[in-house]
Amino acid sequence: MKRLILVVFAFIFITNLSLARDNMSLSFLGGLAIPTGDFGDLYDTGIALQGIFEYRITPSLGITASGGYLSFSESVEYPEFPGEIFDRTFSTIPLLAGVRYYIIPDATSPYLNAEVGLHMVSWERDEPFLDEPASASGSDIGFSAGGGLLLHLNPDFQIDARAQYNSINTETDPLTYFSGVVGIRILL
Repeated sequence: MKRLILVVFAFIFITNLSLARDNMSLSFLGGLAIPTGDFGDLYDTGIALQGIFEYRITPSLGITASGGYLSFSESVEYPEFPGEIFDRTFSTIPLLAGVRYYIIPDATSPYLNAEVGLHMVSWERDEPFLDEPASASGSDIGFSAGGGLLLHLNPDFQIDARAQYNSINTETDPLTYFSGVVGIRILL
């Protein structure tokens, strides 16, 4: 009986996916990430790359799965070591799940979004008081909230522009940054 129910649900899900052409999309975005707070004191503006899969449940609501890459760096010159430059880098690979609410599910669609998930982080720094560069990596939980705008180019392609506030909850203090990305959205 359990197998029959599983087969029926699988059939309904697969049929729904194959008939729902405009309900799925894939976005490829790129832009800038601006660190804030103490995190902003240590690093300069970084780059942000993101890929997003979305499945629209209703015309106004979609669920998302996203992955990306963000990198921040800074070059520091200490007064005690004139002429020598020391580098710091921080990068994260966010793997997030979220929701997207379309305020006007129409030709030009403003939306709000929220995501939560795992950030795989790593950092490296070259400091004058260290014999060799220090580095570490790990994973932390993070969240983001923001909004964006979809501009329809034709029935299959759209421009996706979004800005959001992001927080990575580390063992010590949260690392926060604003990101703004723009890219292409392809309806599947």
